[in-house]
Amino acid sequence: MVSRVWRAISRGLAGAALALAVVAPAAHAGQIVWVAAARGGGGQLWAANDDGTYPHQLLSATSTAVAAMQPGSTLADPDTFQLGGSGVVFTLAAGTWGVPAGTAQCAAPCTRSYSLAGGVLSADSPTPAPAGVSLESQPRIAPGGQLVEDYALYPDATQGALGATSLQGLFERSPGAPFDGPWADTATETLAPLADPAPDPADGSLLAWVADQGCAYKLRGATVCQYAVHVAPAGDASAPPVAIFDDETPGGRGPSSLSWSSNGRDLLIVDDQPPDDGIYEVAATTSVPPSAKTVSELISEPTGWTFGQARFAGSKVIFSAAGNGSAKAGTSDIYSISAGCNTGTCAFPANASDLTHDPAADNVDPTWTSAAAPLPPLGDTTSASAPLALDAARILATSVTATQGVGFEVTLSRAGSLSVSISRDGHTIGTTSERP
Repeated sequence: MVSRVWRAISRGLAGAALALAVVAPAAHAGQIVWVAAARGGGGQLWAANDDGTYPHQLLSATSTAVAAMQPGSTLADPDTFQLGGSGVVFTLAAGTWGVPAGTAQCAAPCTRSYSLAGGVLSADSPTPAPAGVSLESQPRIAPGGQLVEDYALYPDATQGALGATSLQGLFERSPGAPFDGPWADTATETLAPLADPAPDPADGSLLAWVADQGCAYKLRGATVCQYAVHVAPAGDASAPPVAIFDDETPGGRGPSSLSWSSNGRDLLIVDDQPPDDGIYEVAATTSVPPSAKTVSELISEPTGWTFGQARFAGSKVIFSAAGNGSAKAGTSDIYSISAGCNTGTCAFPANASDLTHDPAADNVDPTWTSAAAPLPPLGDTTSASAPLALDAARILATSVTATQGVGFEVTLSRAGSLSVSISRDGHTIGTTSERP
């Protein structure tokens, strides 16, 4: 049920009649999904039109259904398939070191993957090992509904020490299926803390990720860490890099985000470490060496701000940004810029749109789908394709004058557009429409 109040202002409408009709949801470029992070854990999953309208909560880490699957957990890593995806995959991290574990889901603190589709919550991880710690992170939806994620299993983990892994790397699998062979050579690579495995939406055989190449490099006489962005099919034993990033900040973690353009031609990369911090774009092809490629900066990260995850969103780019000197000090919001931006034409925050405007929460990890139908929250199993219905309507103002409009309240069966027709003596004298 969606209830809204609108006011239509008209002149000389005394005695006029109102006719209300609901129509299909107005067309827009798609939906965004993000995490509203809570202080001290938990968190909520939110969705909205990708212009920021119709924000609505999808689920909370403290809801009954979520707590029944993985109690005391923290929500992170949402993803939707950008080419019309209507489901959301995410992780729940349960337990912390020093806190007794042993739930039915985890024999020790662990992180597992879940999905929300059509209002139904599902567990996407295989049956956990009887002992140890399993960590899944950054699940991404590939063409065909496969999941790609960073996974590590520590069978001998104890409170305070993970120990050695028996299985690690990037893996692709069907939801609920076990982790088998790793993608390409990722089991022997040193993956970056945010490897961010990204399936090509236009070609399900290709995956991009970030590998840590170590800190034994020199740049202008200083020791730097180097990270490579790889693109390769599953069976490639030596994936060539498509881009190289030097991190000049001691202890820096390298690029923090990867996203493909919908046509599979370009990669979006966030480098949140100075001195060259910002959002970049580079061709995804491996036929041209990194040294011969142009890496374009779409927008620079200004002093006092930190950019988070970024995703292509049709003709736009969405990303999170936290600013210590802003009106929302200590929190993050979701912003959008034109995908045609460059540092010569766009600056932050002047040329960015704040989509969340929330001073009370950290809004992070945005993702995007081109699907226009609002994503249903947990427990709402009403099909988005079901006919849109007007459940209730009432007039709030009974008199109309030249200076006073008419107010009305309507309740729709789901989010949609409302068309209002104003008539007198059987003749329409005005119309207006409202969208969610």
